[in-house]
Amino acid sequence: MTKNQFKLPGTVGPWFTYWIEYVPEDKLGAARKAWFRKAIQTVLAGNAFGRKPMDEIEISDLTEFLKSSVYPKFNREESALLRQYFHFALVAARNRGGAKSYLAKKYFTKGQLVTRRIALLGLALLALVALFLSSLTIDRMVRKEEDFLTASATVFRDNGFGVAVALAEDVYYTYLNPPKVGGSPSVGPTEDISGETPKLNDLGDALVANNPAWGVARIPSAVPSRVLSPVTPIAGEGQWTPTKIQVNGNTAVWVARIRPDESHTSYWATITWFDPKLLAFSQIPGTKVPEVSRLANRTGQVPEKLKRFYIAGLNGGFLMRDSRGGYEFEGRVYKNLIKGKASLVTYNDGSFDVVEWGRDYVKAGVQSVRQNMDLIVDGGLSQVESEDQSKWGWAWQE
Repeated sequence: MTKNQFKLPGTVGPWFTYWIEYVPEDKLGAARKAWFRKAIQTVLAGNAFGRKPMDEIEISDLTEFLKSSVYPKFNREESALLRQYFHFALVAARNRGGAKSYLAKKYFTKGQLVTRRIALLGLALLALVALFLSSLTIDRMVRKEEDFLTASATVFRDNGFGVAVALAEDVYYTYLNPPKVGGSPSVGPTEDISGETPKLNDLGDALVANNPAWGVARIPSAVPSRVLSPVTPIAGEGQWTPTKIQVNGNTAVWVARIRPDESHTSYWATITWFDPKLLAFSQIPGTKVPEVSRLANRTGQVPEKLKRFYIAGLNGGFLMRDSRGGYEFEGRVYKNLIKGKASLVTYNDGSFDVVEWGRDYVKAGVQSVRQNMDLIVDGGLSQVESEDQSKWGWAWQE
């Protein structure tokens, strides 16, 4: 018999009674099918819902019927079974050309509808946020010429999703692309470094200061001792290599490479040493970071008269909301400095120090103080006994 030849009853009561017979007994079981017959007859006996016209029935009618006649008589599990049965019976009637007003593909209880609406609203908001962040990412890729991953990670961090970015990076580097264990580096410690012969000017101090507050470049410092490798060193490992950067005829920047630990022996960790007697240091606030108010003249640029002497720029650390510390610049405290926090202190004379605030000595003439979490190294010894992200921050595992 085709759908057009099948004649549905005019009201829903008979159809609910008939349709259980179309359900195969081996699917439900004889006892369960008998229970459905009895339950359907009990709940429909003398009920006005059973006399409603088939083509006029809507999901709201079924909801009211379940609420008034089914739920009070049956427990939660039985009510769920009957709710499912009545819904599928009406869907089957619609598939046979009847129940034209019953448009629901899936039945939702009132609680499920509320949850569904909240979920849909959440998805809509998530889509708007994703669209907003995507536009910022594309803008950064164009203006900063960054790759997609770098630009998107920066945008997400800037907009309060730093924890999510860190978790994603943890998953990526731990499971999807973990670092290689063992092996040897593919190149030597100095092969791809543009090394130079060390330059030493025997004439002494420079005669001119590029910045009077910093003073002139002095006689160079003694080059530090060879950096000790955590594994048996190969030729040149940990040895300081001079770069092309010179001040007053003296090599001012040196580079050394060692393996980072006993496990990842195919990688190089690069260490750079800036001679503090030849170079000066200064903190320059960016246009947006540190995120503090009332900070004027935020160009994020090296002063024009010093640009031709500029050697390197280093990131200032965590965003203020993540640093758990304070910030002082040119004699004004923009966020209260916290005792015990790791603090980068730069001085007006171009020197700097890393101290534990409130414990270590800080000399006069402070140019800026930027606090970031706790000291990772103190007195030449590592303080990291665990990857406690509350102490070292979400960036620790990057």
